[in-house]
Amino acid sequence: MDNSRKSPPQRHLGVGLEDIANTNIARNGIKFPSKIIRVLSALISGRMLNRYEAAEDPTIFDTCLNTTISEIQHRLGIPVARKYRTVVGYAGYPVTFCQYWLEPNARLMAWLILDNHNSEISA
Repeated sequence: MDNSRKSPPQRHLGVGLEDIANTNIARNGIKFPSKIIRVLSALISGRMLNRYEAAEDPTIFDTCLNTTISEIQHRLGIPVARKYRTVVGYAGYPVTFCQYWLEPNARLMAWLILDNHNSEISA
């Protein structure tokens, strides 16, 4: 009897912005930008994001920023800089969170990818 464990089959998540953009939700014939495109746009503009700001900002509305950042890095190949910060939270207890941003070279790479994606949509 073979008791060896086999790992589950790996799912292919897709590669590229077109796969990500195809997950947009269409309402009233309007296609909204995907979460990755919203976060990437904010980072390209020079913003530094943390999970709390990303969840509260109605132009981003991302409640799991760490996962989105991981997808930006692994699916699009854009390096995202990060730093852990600690602030005073509820009842004076420290809260640690991660702040994300794009360095200038990564911002250029992200802009080129997003610009190429937008050109393909309008073509």
